Amino acid sequence: MDAFDKTVQKAKDVFDIAINKTGEFVNVSKLKISVSSLNNKLEKAYARLGKIQFKALKDANIENVEIASTVAEIKHIRSEIKTLLDQIDELEGKSTCPKCGCKVPAKSAFCNNCGERF
Repeated sequence: MDAFDKTVQKAKDVFDIAINKTGEFVNVSKLKISVSSLNNKLEKAYARLGKIQFKALKDANIENVEIASTVAEIKHIRSEIKTLLDQIDELEGKSTCPKCGCKVPAKSAFCNNCGERF
């Protein structure tokens, strides 16, 4: 084997190693993306569970102080959100249909969604 053949063989070996490392990197990246996706699904499942539990507890007499304070915090935050949304509706000239909850122009005679007369 002459010097040129040895150089070509070395280049091929380096190229093969680079391809293998790239393949490993791609596989690791795919696995990390899968883990991230599953963690996202897990967080959504926790959130759904929390919402279910909140609905069950929001009007209950709760003895657990941590749960009771968290329920109170959620109620307070929801109230603040509603206040801000009402302010936005007022500034945008909108009102809420009492029947279906749809946002309609404040001076509408009927709801655009359900036809309720105001």
